[in-house]
Amino acid sequence: MQSTGRAIRIPIVFLLVFLILHFFSSLTLASGVGLPTASTESGTWTRISLNYERLEPKIDSSNSAFRGESRDERMLLRAEYAPMPFVEVYLRLGVAAHETPSRNFNGSLGPAYGAGARWTFYRQNDLAFAMGGQILEYWSSDGGAAPSRLRWDELELYAGGVLEGYDRMVPYFGVLLSAARGDFKGGPTVHLDRLIDLFIGGEFKIYDRFAFLVEARVLGENGLTFSLAYDL
Repeated sequence: MQSTGRAIRIPIVFLLVFLILHFFSSLTLASGVGLPTASTESGTWTRISLNYERLEPKIDSSNSAFRGESRDERMLLRAEYAPMPFVEVYLRLGVAAHETPSRNFNGSLGPAYGAGARWTFYRQNDLAFAMGGQILEYWSSDGGAAPSRLRWDELELYAGGVLEGYDRMVPYFGVLLSAARGDFKGGPTVHLDRLIDLFIGGEFKIYDRFAFLVEARVLGENGLTFSLAYDL
């Protein structure tokens, strides 16, 4: 059984390193899931993390002038709580900005907030699987553009796995279903062009209770997410 687990972990690690090197060259960041599995603790705050995300989602609309590439930049603080073993809920709070180059909309940073939850439904030896979801809402304004304000609502559902058994590294992977809606004030509604994506990432222990996470989206956004986490 141990040799089988090792045989599974080795190609996953090589794949993770390859994707990180490949996507790092683009320096385009993507919205992150983080570790998909939940803590085994109960009735306590488990982790706080600072996340920086920059992504380039393709958007679609009934108005052809709003279709194509867009850019989002997000800085979010996330606090995680475990009400029971293998279940976690978390809050997301920070700022976000949106750009739609085709309309010269260069939005400034506006308030962003959201929440999420995850449940670990299988754990055997060094392998664990979980499912979860997260939501995010933010506003971004550009006084010199028409329309001048955007409200963005986002929902993501995911299922993923974690490979444990390493001293200072935890690789993870999964599939993601995303749905988002952007409402321009006095203008059209836009939505994501792609709904399904794959993600792969790793958590690296750097000092004491601090960890650094890096995550790549494989299909939709060609980029990375970076996070700095502290275990409480």
